[in-house]
Amino acid sequence: MFNTIPLFPTILLSIHVAVALQITPSLTPPPSIARTSATYDWCDCRTGASYITIYPTHNKTNAVQINTSTTAPVWLQFSQPVHELTWVCSGSTTEEHSTLPAQSTWSIQVLVKKKGLGCGQPTGRLHFASWASAPGQSVVYSSGEHGYACIKIPVLLALQSGRLLAFAEARMVTCSDFAWTDLVMKTSDDGGVTWSALQVVRSESNATSVPTVIGNAAPLQLNDGGVRRVLVPHTRNNSDVWVMHSDDEGRSWSIPRLIGTNVTRSDWKWVGTGPPGSLQVQATAGSPHHGRIIVPSYHSKVRGNLINNIVHGHVMLSDDLGATWRLGQQENGFGHGHHFVNENQAVELLNGSILINGRSFATLTKPRRLQTLSNDGGETFGNVTFVEELKQPFNGCQGSMVGGVGGHATSKDLYFTGPDSILKRDHLTLYVSHDQGATWLKVMLVDVGASGYSSLQLTHGRLGLLYEQSDVDALIMAPDRFMYRTMPLV
Repeated sequence: MFNTIPLFPTILLSIHVAVALQITPSLTPPPSIARTSATYDWCDCRTGASYITIYPTHNKTNAVQINTSTTAPVWLQFSQPVHELTWVCSGSTTEEHSTLPAQSTWSIQVLVKKKGLGCGQPTGRLHFASWASAPGQSVVYSSGEHGYACIKIPVLLALQSGRLLAFAEARMVTCSDFAWTDLVMKTSDDGGVTWSALQVVRSESNATSVPTVIGNAAPLQLNDGGVRRVLVPHTRNNSDVWVMHSDDEGRSWSIPRLIGTNVTRSDWKWVGTGPPGSLQVQATAGSPHHGRIIVPSYHSKVRGNLINNIVHGHVMLSDDLGATWRLGQQENGFGHGHHFVNENQAVELLNGSILINGRSFATLTKPRRLQTLSNDGGETFGNVTFVEELKQPFNGCQGSMVGGVGGHATSKDLYFTGPDSILKRDHLTLYVSHDQGATWLKVMLVDVGASGYSSLQLTHGRLGLLYEQSDVDALIMAPDRFMYRTMPLV
């Protein structure tokens, strides 16, 4: 029996159903899984440009044909564990084999790329991964879905209702910071077990336009006793700052509003907000800082690929729930000399102080995170210091810090995630501080492999984590997917 299963317009999976070993293909990842291993293979030169036929070894009647127009991973659920797949590339009759530890779930991504080693022609490139059952973990985004070549910069927001919003920067063609980039979002209403379809929150690019970069989302949900509005400060082309809002938990969004030149300066050539989030101060009612919104940000007087990491931190402030905005009193920012504060996040400590933890340059400077403290509601910050316990890889890496006072969750402890490495973005690790950020302790190795940007949230007495994962261990990491997982407080 031969069935054709339409998954998207113009995208087809063809499957022969056999009784002995059932295969269920899908473009939606199954819930509660974690990657166990991965491998890559090439078709022979100039083959595999149209489709790949895959079947479990010795089960040729059980064949799945994957068209190369399907740029997203295809998920195969087997009725029993499989350790080897056989594949044949279009334009060839040669059977090739890929072996991974036996699992009942595999993902397969087929792309057409120029093959090296004397070929130089468009050729099928195969990416296999095997997956094990893992309650509390799920795949949220995969690079390649919806035609986006690269999905980066995870931003997680846990709403007071329990809904999770997972924002990302979806980039066309390449992972470059200057590529066509859309701000996208998925939601979960079951604690991160399953996720909605991808929603484009803001895009200004098309196939004939100059690429526009919409990103650096730094969302928060207001805690004003009213609508519980979600605000999303973000940037356009890392040149100007905008804000959008939703009053229905992300089901619809306002028209983007340009905040204006009062939150940038004419000599800034690069500006970023967050990532991954903003903060609303919960100081005692009647305090001049109660309800203040603080958007951790950074800027540079130069623009370009590595050199735009020569930056200083600053904050944007609003004392009227986001109606108007201004810079803190330190308009030139914090972090000077060799203390280059890049992407950063803020928490409110139990005594009302504001602690910022930021990415450092970590190339010609000390490979450690940076911290600074404000005792006046974010107007000014003190000395910037390196955090000995928190490493930074080459060229630095964004990290995430939550805890203290804020929103609908309060924790006397602070939590941080970032790579435990001074070379590559790998070994993503969870840390805890029991003394309000003075010292940090390793708690748990989250991911032993390539793992980069992350976003933490406190949710219902647990930690929720959204982070980048890659199957390639490289100095410059390109994410293959975003993983979500829940972890206990410690």
